[in-house]
Amino acid sequence: MTQRVTITETELRELYYQQGLNQDQIAQRLGVSQTTVWRRMADFGLLARPSRLAAPEHLVPPRILENWTPPLAYVVGLVTTDGCLKSDQPKVVDFSSTDQVLIDLYQCCLGIAAHVISVRQRTGRQLLSVKVSDAAYRGFLTDVGLKPNKSCILGALNIPVAVFPDFLRGCVDGDGSIWITQRQGHPLLGIQIASGSEAFVAWLQDTVARLTSIVSHIYRRERRWDLRFNACYADALAEWMYYTSDVPHLPRKRAVWEKYRLMVASQERKAPFVMDKD
Repeated sequence: MTQRVTITETELRELYYQQGLNQDQIAQRLGVSQTTVWRRMADFGLLARPSRLAAPEHLVPPRILENWTPPLAYVVGLVTTDGCLKSDQPKVVDFSSTDQVLIDLYQCCLGIAAHVISVRQRTGRQLLSVKVSDAAYRGFLTDVGLKPNKSCILGALNIPVAVFPDFLRGCVDGDGSIWITQRQGHPLLGIQIASGSEAFVAWLQDTVARLTSIVSHIYRRERRWDLRFNACYADALAEWMYYTSDVPHLPRKRAVWEKYRLMVASQERKAPFVMDKD
């Protein structure tokens, strides 16, 4: 008599939804037939994962796209730097990150709860991805100026002035960095946004300068362009982006700026008082 293999619902969910294995791969992993896997999925009422050419329908609530808001502008910044409009899937918007907090924040701002696909990279880190199949959402991003294969051809976008700080904060959280260095015992703040498009970083530089008079510099790297804000200009930019504490943001990046502010305040308290002489 053939021994029945026990396959739990939790095990199937982990292999199929979290690890992204197909039914044949699960069967090989568990040492059973693909038919057995299919039957157990049917027993548990598990829906077949859509194929690559048919991403799951996760509709963004219409109210989210009706008017520009700080959360929506932040999402546009994230997608601009770390997202993808699939060329072979006309309704799909893909957003990927190794940061679970950022994935959760992205979904929260859009008012969705889509399935998160996790893929282990060569470095050992997990790359998390959310695919949203929504014609209205995709159309909104297209109207903004985003397009498939945008990395090296991105240019100026249609972002309202009122929410530009939110959009920029999304760019920093998506593919930017904030750091602190020391020079002659004094802390210096740095903020950088990277892109494969020179036209895009040039547009960012011009727009920030026009709206705030904050100075920045563009640096050419091997495969990208870096827009960098240094010292007092980086501090002014951070203050502009984080205009309130409750705007959508990645906490670990804001924390760097807050640490810098504390370091500066500490140095100012320790500075000796020097009386002016007539």
